[in-house]
Amino acid sequence: MKKLLLLLLLPFLSANAAIYTVSVENNFYAPSELSIELGDTVRFEWVEGNHPTVSGMSGENDMSFDAFPMNSGSTSHDLILASVGTYPYFCASHWASDNMVGVINVGALPSPEACEDLFISEYVEGSSFNKALELYNPTEASIDLSQYILKRYNNGSLDVSYTDTLSGSIAPGGTFVIVDEDADSALDELGNAVSNITAINGDDAVELYHGVNVIDRIGVVGEDPGTEWPVGSGSTLNNTLVRKNYVQKGQLDWSIGATEWDVFPSDDFGNLGEHLILPCSGTIVPIVSFVASNYTVDENAGEILVQLLLVNANDLDTEVAVEAIEGTASMADYTFSTSTYTLNADITSVEIAIPVTNDDEMESDETFELMLQVISNGQVGTATATITIDDDDTPTPELSISAATEVNEEGVVINDGTEAILTGVTHGVNLNATGLQFTLIDETGGIQVFSFDPVAGYSFEEGDLLRITGVIGQFSGQSQFTPLDILVLSSGNELVEPATVTALGEETESEHILLECVSIEDASGWDGAGTGDNVTITDGTNSFTMRIDDQTNIYGTEAPTGTFTVSGIGGQFDNSTPFDEGYQFFPMYLSAFDFSVAPIADISLIQESADTYTFSATPGLDN
Repeated sequence: MKKLLLLLLLPFLSANAAIYTVSVENNFYAPSELSIELGDTVRFEWVEGNHPTVSGMSGENDMSFDAFPMNSGSTSHDLILASVGTYPYFCASHWASDNMVGVINVGALPSPEACEDLFISEYVEGSSFNKALELYNPTEASIDLSQYILKRYNNGSLDVSYTDTLSGSIAPGGTFVIVDEDADSALDELGNAVSNITAINGDDAVELYHGVNVIDRIGVVGEDPGTEWPVGSGSTLNNTLVRKNYVQKGQLDWSIGATEWDVFPSDDFGNLGEHLILPCSGTIVPIVSFVASNYTVDENAGEILVQLLLVNANDLDTEVAVEAIEGTASMADYTFSTSTYTLNADITSVEIAIPVTNDDEMESDETFELMLQVISNGQVGTATATITIDDDDTPTPELSISAATEVNEEGVVINDGTEAILTGVTHGVNLNATGLQFTLIDETGGIQVFSFDPVAGYSFEEGDLLRITGVIGQFSGQSQFTPLDILVLSSGNELVEPATVTALGEETESEHILLECVSIEDASGWDGAGTGDNVTITDGTNSFTMRIDDQTNIYGTEAPTGTFTVSGIGGQFDNSTPFDEGYQFFPMYLSAFDFSVAPIADISLIQESADTYTFSATPGLDN
């Protein structure tokens, strides 16, 4: 399929969002009251004094936004509020004596009308460069894309990171798929255009513009969610999101928009290129759905809360019924009987509380389903919700790391998804600035421990002996362990001595290894850009990919020259099965590089004739 290369423009500020300035003076805010629209920026500018500004009133911090200083060392602060509402604030030093208070009133932006303009119908955040966005035309006429713009905001930035002006057209009821220019062929073939706008990484906001007006968005501009925006039963990280069939327009309020997607696994492209919605024309038909199609609850949680949502309401009440269908979980595990609910234009959501039984029986996790039916005035959107009850009585198995990381002939971890207890010593450094990413090694092997967020009560130190309860998984071929609980047994333990290797493979993954007499083949990749540097090193015979992570003290230094010996941790980054490629080497600190050890030559001599001799030496020696 022929694709268009979309135009990349220089970053600039959002065209429709306004910036309001509040002067911070002795001892008042000017103006002290603002009325803005969702997405607008409030810029606090320091004039004089020392005025730490806190969300809330009467000296009580309500945590609606993070407190920030206003003084000679911090003279400006931009604030974007995530939802409609009233936000009072005060100076922590002067609210009581000088009544130094303010308030921001946030109103909703006008949302597009149903079926009158484009909206984003699919979002693909897959492995490597498998990224895509799909636009859908719900109208009865072809739409000229030259009046439309897509913008991406990286990592909570207020500034536009990339802007693409679209071209081409979309037929009525048709789609337009934009893919990354380096996407796999299976995704590339589904695209109508290629663009860097798709370089999304789970924590980036995306906006669709018609002229200067925003008509749809994913995420909240100016807010950094960490690694991902929660969406339905998943998130914007490593998932494919498809707009639910009852959605007929873009959504500017992300608190609502986050409920409008069905979640599919990473690299699922089965829905790209076509999109189905409920009819736009004719009588207004209310749509009732479960907010999510999957819920999980701990057996000891007491209850699970399930939400119904009504959209496209008309002037009549919509009556629905919810029925529980037993699965591996029976009515002894939960309490619910068929119930009816009334929704209308004033009551658009209902929360259903389902008690969960906490028994002492050792059993596997169990599931049951909720079925939604409309009794009168409406149709069903998401009709089923699967409830999983996590048992808290079954003993969690304690495994050796070698057993936890066992793979099949395709390189797939056999125990993927299994909860287990692993014990080992931490090696290296924490490679995740916002969570955890480190190597745990026992006497049988090593595994990468990974969590997007910190684990309560644990601060990483190399040499800790840990007992971790978590879930075994795999990412891009590498075995990993997601911690649920971490217990520190002792600290300052000896590390496993690095084993000298001459090849990288499954046996070196998450192991402490040593590469001798190596040098960098091409140092151009050692540039201190992005989240790390990849360079190829060689011992004269074998070549290896060495990655310098940005969380190590190596990152940002000058590339070493000459021959060196270096220790580190083995890794893997392979996007597809069989997982038998993409093996890497991660040095952890500058001190891992040793330039003082002279190469040891093992020289042999063969006399081939009276005047000809052949000398061979250890690979890696220059002379």
